[in-house]
Amino acid sequence: MANIYYKILMVAFILICMFFIQTNAQVNTDSLYNAAVAMKDPIQKIKALDDLLNKYPTIDNAEGIRSSLFITSLETKDTLLVMQKAQELIKNAVDVATIYNRVAYYFAANGFWLDSALAYSTVANEEYEKAQGRKRVPFMDTKARVYFKRGEYTQALETQRQALAIYPKEREWDPNYAEYYFNLALYMYQNNLLQDGLRLMARTSFFGFEDATKLLDEIFQKEKLQFTKSDIYKAAADEYLKAATDINVARSVVALGLAKQSAGGRLLDEAYELANAGVDAIDANTSFEQESNRYTTLGVINVIRGDYKTGIENLNRAIKYSTPYDTDLYFYLGKAYEQIGENKKAFDTYLAGVLAFSPENIMERLKALHPVLYIHGPALDEIIKTEVLKTENFEVAHFNKPKDNNKVVLAELFTGSECRPCLASDYAYDKLIERYDSNTLAVLEYHLHIPAPDPMTNSDTEARAKFYGVNSTPTSIIEGTDKSSAGGNKAVAKSRFNVFTSTIENFLSNDPKANISLKSSIKKKNLSISCNSSTSEINTNDLRLHIVLAEEKVHYKGYNTVAEHRFVVRKMFPSSEGLAFGNQKELTYSNNINLNQLEDSLKVYLDSMEKRANRKVFKEKKYQINPDNLFLVAFVQNNVTKEIIQASVTRVKK
Repeated sequence: MANIYYKILMVAFILICMFFIQTNAQVNTDSLYNAAVAMKDPIQKIKALDDLLNKYPTIDNAEGIRSSLFITSLETKDTLLVMQKAQELIKNAVDVATIYNRVAYYFAANGFWLDSALAYSTVANEEYEKAQGRKRVPFMDTKARVYFKRGEYTQALETQRQALAIYPKEREWDPNYAEYYFNLALYMYQNNLLQDGLRLMARTSFFGFEDATKLLDEIFQKEKLQFTKSDIYKAAADEYLKAATDINVARSVVALGLAKQSAGGRLLDEAYELANAGVDAIDANTSFEQESNRYTTLGVINVIRGDYKTGIENLNRAIKYSTPYDTDLYFYLGKAYEQIGENKKAFDTYLAGVLAFSPENIMERLKALHPVLYIHGPALDEIIKTEVLKTENFEVAHFNKPKDNNKVVLAELFTGSECRPCLASDYAYDKLIERYDSNTLAVLEYHLHIPAPDPMTNSDTEARAKFYGVNSTPTSIIEGTDKSSAGGNKAVAKSRFNVFTSTIENFLSNDPKANISLKSSIKKKNLSISCNSSTSEINTNDLRLHIVLAEEKVHYKGYNTVAEHRFVVRKMFPSSEGLAFGNQKELTYSNNINLNQLEDSLKVYLDSMEKRANRKVFKEKKYQINPDNLFLVAFVQNNVTKEIIQASVTRVKK
């Protein structure tokens, strides 16, 4: 008997050791990867990443490592090495279209292998259209870039026009798409469409696209034209203000653009008037982001005018909801502090402006102030690194809702495991889950195939995106009406969190005009749902009751490196369209769902994508559902205004 116990103990000991060995192996590969990508010398970095892949060929982030190898090879300017790493990336690609497009884009950007770039871009567009049944603007934009680099300007212009014709007209005025329209303007200019091309270029300059500003300066310096740069900027401003659907947004964009391009005179005076009008129009319906943008604009203009005290006041009102991508805010606020002799405040302000990337103008000021303020160290790189880590790992306080408040806010995030800009919103939503209890906030995350196939996407997540008109990730929608599309890296998550929490807590003051009673149970893999909802709304014809099954944690690491995805939407009941109240004040819904059948339907959806593409699309298909890890979220929504009336959350228990 003792011998049996001994054997059992030995087996247990071996299993425990194996667990720790596997865990440590994962930790080691992560640390090896982080150490490799931190290397500054490209040859050393390539060697370290190659060694990592050779030693751990099945590492989770293999495609990401190969992407890093390819991009790092570009730094060496060794065209043969670049092609070698491109071929290794392509050979092992899961999403062929995205990888071919990525390689073509970087070839074009660096002027390497342009014949191959054209071939790869063609394959990328064909593969995407075959798999998705539609064209993709970013892929067509890459092809136009390749044509341009090859000196085929007419083809570049035609391709870019075809690409942007896919978008609705209003995208032309959206800062998020400025780069595509700048490329169009560049191709127009090269095809001698001077006035139209330069006016479009000026518009993208308003949106903060610095390449447009620099190119316009160069063009007006080297060419003798029948019109001035001020004429072009004024024409672009008038055109934008006339076409804008939101005049206050347009005022801020135009005001900032005019102010930055003028040394004074009538353009600066006009900019100041527009900025003041935008701030004066702030009311209870103005989003926190828009309020921040308007005060940023007025603050920058006041600094340009030399009114540093007022500029500092304006910019400090904007800073809470800004992101490290708001370069103008941090540059001009730092500049104002320097002008009044507050060098430490200036340095700290500039530091906050380099957490996501390193704008040249801000880095120049940091390098100038660093030796003045830190005579004995630490080094500037170390200061920045410490601040980035602090910002990425920010702590949150738990929110205690008043006991008499029955409102539950709904926050919906459209994201993707292949979407690198989704990092900021993904981590911010994780922090929301940490801050709020389920009797305060309901969270749902809808995965989409943007920019590449995502194994947690399903037909309901796609339908929900269509309902809101979402076609880019990340997109956060709080209470159905507050829409935010700003993305970024992990260092931006804190600013996203600040915007989201202020929005959520603002909506908590709304009176919930519906009651929801939600119950569920699960036995083996059979899920039972029971939901009753009533409303005090007078007009119920536009109301819908939605019930959503979400998996609290799904483990999968895609290109965006997020390993744990929260409240992943698996199914909407009775469908993505919900259940209509009609002229009733009360609705009851019940259903029994077999999770095996639900898993089968999710698998069929993913399989169908691969069948259409006639190749492997997913490195892993995440159709299996953990029955111990489920939540139900019910909410009542106005189908016309999109307003969420009330929400409810319950954990599915056995």
